[in-house]
Amino acid sequence: METHNYMEKGSADLVATLLTENFPIFQNLSKIDKQKIFGPFAVRFINLHRCWLTSKYSLDNEKLAFHYRIYYHFDDIEKLFGEEAKREDIRKLISPMHSILLRFSQKIGNLDLSEMERGSLIGLILYQQMEVHEMEVKFASEAQKNLLIALHTHLIQIHGMTSGGLRFAQIVSTLTDLEMISNSWNNMIILGNLAVPRYHEIFLLVSDTLSPK
Repeated sequence: METHNYMEKGSADLVATLLTENFPIFQNLSKIDKQKIFGPFAVRFINLHRCWLTSKYSLDNEKLAFHYRIYYHFDDIEKLFGEEAKREDIRKLISPMHSILLRFSQKIGNLDLSEMERGSLIGLILYQQMEVHEMEVKFASEAQKNLLIALHTHLIQIHGMTSGGLRFAQIVSTLTDLEMISNSWNNMIILGNLAVPRYHEIFLLVSDTLSPK
């Protein structure tokens, strides 16, 4: 668990670097606003990245990638919780989330997202969270609109009007999938804290309350 959480904290630092170096709009936010959206953005970005890695490198349907390029097998997941946790309790809690992530990984794999499409999704995640938290940031709405237009135009040019439009809808729909995954994580943590000691300490990058330093 100690090693896992060390890697989680390192991943959070990298997410913060991603935002500050690639999105000036985030850099210009107040400290309070940064704290509001960092957790929600990090959670959704990490889930997207985790499932993309799973779609690329998972060897079978039982393995799920972590975002720092290792994977776990479902039969081993309880080892993160130590001997004080009951194996069956862990499996009951994790099993639904494991299945949801594997299904999303399959969807991401079927889409076979290009670098441009993945980059567009990352930007849309950020702008969506700014909208959810009702931040009146200059140019944010315009930037989101322009990004959607650019992605749609790019897909139409490559795949044609019909196929490009369908692919655009499929890609944008992954934002809804990420919301469902994030809500499922939050619910699982609430239940887990009732059943398993220190449950919330295991999966640090799944909570919308995560804040940058």
